[in-house]
Amino acid sequence: MKGKIRFIHKSMAVYAAVLSLLLSALNGFMTPSFALRAHAQEASFEAPSFVMDGDGEEWNHITPVYSGGGVITKLSAFTADGTLYGKMELSSSANFDTWHIYFDTNEDSTDHLYFTGADYLLETDILYVYKGDSGEWEGLEGTNAIVERGLSSDKKTLEFAIPLADMGDPATIGIHAATVSNWADVADCPMTVGEYLVVPTLEEVLSEEMTGLTEQELEAYLASKEFAGTKTQWNSILYDAVNRNSNLYALKAVTDRENLYIHASAKKLSNNFTVTILTDEAQYECKANGNIFRIKDGKRVDTGTPVKNFYKADNGFEIVIPVSMLEGGNDRYEVCIDDEERNSRMQTPMIRTRSAIWK
Repeated sequence: MKGKIRFIHKSMAVYAAVLSLLLSALNGFMTPSFALRAHAQEASFEAPSFVMDGDGEEWNHITPVYSGGGVITKLSAFTADGTLYGKMELSSSANFDTWHIYFDTNEDSTDHLYFTGADYLLETDILYVYKGDSGEWEGLEGTNAIVERGLSSDKKTLEFAIPLADMGDPATIGIHAATVSNWADVADCPMTVGEYLVVPTLEEVLSEEMTGLTEQELEAYLASKEFAGTKTQWNSILYDAVNRNSNLYALKAVTDRENLYIHASAKKLSNNFTVTILTDEAQYECKANGNIFRIKDGKRVDTGTPVKNFYKADNGFEIVIPVSMLEGGNDRYEVCIDDEERNSRMQTPMIRTRSAIWK
């Protein structure tokens, strides 16, 4: 038996009116957005709050001072409100016991620790100041600086914040990062020991765009967030699947008469599934790669039309289909999903269009 979820989409004026009254009573309720890639531009952009928890998501709007290959794939830093903030990202946490973050505060690369220009060193959560005269490690002295730091659970992202007053409030700061194993530096950024990257101010690196992510990272981030975001978006649609089973959890859909939005979630969704869409006049199939095929007499009659706005994960699928692609489509559809590799079935009760609910 194929795993199947079905629903019938139909307009009912009376039901919509009652439901509209109920929804209007909800304080602060807003129509959710179902566009998978389209993000509304906010009227004004505000700097995110930076919390040193190892998560690092707030850094997405910060342009790194270094981004490239190697063990240390990114190094980000800036100064704001009397604090130096930094983040180091790794491609691998192997041979990573702790970190050495070196700071040059006098723009002299011939003095201080190992003659690399390091006036200060952050190791774990201790900030050291160099007071020696021959480059030896014994010249380091611990300060009383209260350093905030966070390390991600996979040990690939380090965040830290250091009060600038504990570094002498320098006019300029150079930064050099290293991973440490057995108390020896094993990977450097920049790769040449003694080279430093200038730490900018927040205003110089803060952007409304997600400049802290590469193009591939941005695509993955948006896709994952859009799929995760449907937990709130789709909860605003007041229906859900019945006859739940151990694999297929839900199939939801809604239309604004411009697009048909479909969401399916499962414990495990293979790549060999088919979403079938029936309008009053035609039948279509949608595959995991976002291609839409016209079906007639059980056979495909075209080579498929790709849809840009879709996302497939191991536990679900979402797609936005322009209704102009669906002959006879407007606000009444029958949709089902069949997963050839699963044995499950459930159905949804009768539902409303988005326009019926919110207009």
